[in-house]
Amino acid sequence: MSEGVAEKNNGNSVTPKFEHWVVWESCIVLKKNLSIVFTALLALAFVAAFELCVVSTLELHPMFRPGMPNLPFALLRCLPVIAVVYAVHATVFDNCSGWSAFVKEKRASFLAFGARVFLIFLILCVFGLFIQFLFIASGLKPGDHLTGGLAFIIIMLSIPFVIGATVFSILFCTWPVSVVWSKDASFQRALKRGKKTFWYVIGRSLIVMLPMQVFQLAIAAIFLPAIVFFFGSGDTTEMISRFGLSISVSLIGSLVAILWCIMLAVTISRALIIGDARLAADEEEGLSDAAG
Repeated sequence: MSEGVAEKNNGNSVTPKFEHWVVWESCIVLKKNLSIVFTALLALAFVAAFELCVVSTLELHPMFRPGMPNLPFALLRCLPVIAVVYAVHATVFDNCSGWSAFVKEKRASFLAFGARVFLIFLILCVFGLFIQFLFIASGLKPGDHLTGGLAFIIIMLSIPFVIGATVFSILFCTWPVSVVWSKDASFQRALKRGKKTFWYVIGRSLIVMLPMQVFQLAIAAIFLPAIVFFFGSGDTTEMISRFGLSISVSLIGSLVAILWCIMLAVTISRALIIGDARLAADEEEGLSDAAG
């Protein structure tokens, strides 16, 4: 549905052109995969409910520290998101949407893709855990305010790791999807591809920020006041109020996050197509120069 048409620019590079704008393409993909998105939202709501029950139980234990169960539940949330992203890629590359992307014949491809996404997620978690370690090593506790020289030191130590994680994510964003939809799925090829599409990914990500910000503001203005009014009223018990608020806000946050992931997955799919086309053109040009 978004097949690129190779066009030569300046006589030495090939850049595929696409039929639809990224945001519109994302809307088409969303419509074709509504069943997957709905199932993912239900799974994320279940994880949020389970997390709330676990945290409520742990709070009664004297050894409990805020943030303890975050990583395991973050890994659980990653699973339905991986399924949505895989369905998006299958729709863009193979025009295979919905549950047909997960049939038995394609299960090995999904598992290979999921394993790579999971690995990148774990690497990014290591970055996050290191930043948390900086806070813990400094003696800070949740709720403490950063002031003076300590705040400056922690911020200056954190910035390189945040930038590094961002650059790493952009350079290797096509590595997971390449295992299914590229002839060369190596880490080295992904790095070369990432160098060719680095600014493309950044540019398209910035472009989709505006409609997503508008959507987030609309969601916040319409649904959040209703949720607070319904579950925050005195007619509900404290447990129901807490549980309802947590699940409702989690569902809204999950919906926004999934929409973000769909747009980013479309962008990454196109980055894979563009990157492979540009690398192939460079290799062809190198062979021509060597033959000449």
